[in-house]
Amino acid sequence: ELSVQKRLLAARLKDRIGTTTRRGLEAVSASTQALRARLLNRMLADLLRLGVPLSTPDALSKSHVDALLRYWRQAALTADSQRQRVQLLAQLCEWLDQPELAGQVRSAWKAEAEAEAPPCPWSEARIQERLQAIRAIDARAALHLELVRVFGLTHRQAGALQPGTAGRDGVLDVLWEVPKDQVLRFSVAGERQQAVLDAARHLLPDPEAAVCPPELALEAWLRRVYDLMRTVGGIGVPGEPTLRALQDRDAPAPQVLARDAYLLARAGLKRPRFF
Repeated sequence: ELSVQKRLLAARLKDRIGTTTRRGLEAVSASTQALRARLLNRMLADLLRLGVPLSTPDALSKSHVDALLRYWRQAALTADSQRQRVQLLAQLCEWLDQPELAGQVRSAWKAEAEAEAPPCPWSEARIQERLQAIRAIDARAALHLELVRVFGLTHRQAGALQPGTAGRDGVLDVLWEVPKDQVLRFSVAGERQQAVLDAARHLLPDPEAAVCPPELALEAWLRRVYDLMRTVGGIGVPGEPTLRALQDRDAPAPQVLARDAYLLARAGLKRPRFF
């Protein structure tokens, strides 16, 4: 029964599982496609074991979604593994032309995560007060910290980011300091993310300008940011929360794009058919 379900789902998704969700980009990386296939097959096996088998792809319903979400909450999975599965389940719903069910998946998981998450140790007003103190000394450093806090970038990604070219069409594309052959795409969905991106463009209008100043090496820049964060912002010092503890709850999880396909699309080109 499981092997039949796998074949049916593979046939139904053959034109979608290897593509990104955004128009203009042709394919995800081979490793991402393989991971999607493994996780989807695992979902089918889990549903069969839970007593709610997915007989055909188009039979996917709320009962299947609820069973998987409940099982994942109880399983010994890391937060990243849980989020990865939820994102793919929502994507599966969209691939199967059930956008409303996809929205229910995301809403249910977000509500559960917010209920379990500890409250932010500082109010937003206090966070902004500390960032403003840093901004008065070095506006680039304050922007750097906001990119880490609001978008979830690493410090190296924030320092290397070129906001003038990275942010467009409701997304933030991170090309530098990422895994080989990848581009990380972050959704600019909330007001806070949009405000940070707008501030970045205002501060650095030159498309080639990075957050890290041109006169500094990235390592030197990171040392400066860490120093201002602690000595001026009071973040990460003994008795005060770390920047991770202050991270925005709505920080988006990145979508992984194949770098070659991304660059071809940006250039308005397509891969030759013989490749």
